[in-house]
Amino acid sequence: MILVAGLIHFVLTPAHLGEATYLGLLFLANFVGTAAAAFGVWRGLRWGWALGALIAGGAYALYFVNGTVGLPGVEHGHLLEPLGLFVKAVEAFFLILCALVLAKGLATHGRRAAMIATVAALMVLPATALAFTPGDAEEDPAQENGHHQNGH
Repeated sequence: MILVAGLIHFVLTPAHLGEATYLGLLFLANFVGTAAAAFGVWRGLRWGWALGALIAGGAYALYFVNGTVGLPGVEHGHLLEPLGLFVKAVEAFFLILCALVLAKGLATHGRRAAMIATVAALMVLPATALAFTPGDAEEDPAQENGHHQNGH
């Protein structure tokens, strides 16, 4: 799953390089990091899960930051794009699996707390982003001509 998210970021790298160089480089770094994380997960190494959680969590959070307040030099307000939402769903599912795997050594109440915290964070961030987004932000015709129509 983490590799799927990384591959989608890799495919979208050129479009984001054109919008803001640092964002395109972040998309490329996302791909490289997810490839390394996927290798670690495949080998059964905890660092793979931890690296994947760091990358997926960061990408998940930045998507909603960009969708609300924006990132420097990047068009914002694209919370409801199908490909972006698909990648966020993949990342969210991976983060839930990470919580399960990484909390394995904890006592029952610790595992439960880790799962509750993970699910709460995955729900609160998009809900907060939607609450702070103007209702017509996704319907602005001027935005339909941007590269975000087909991208993340």
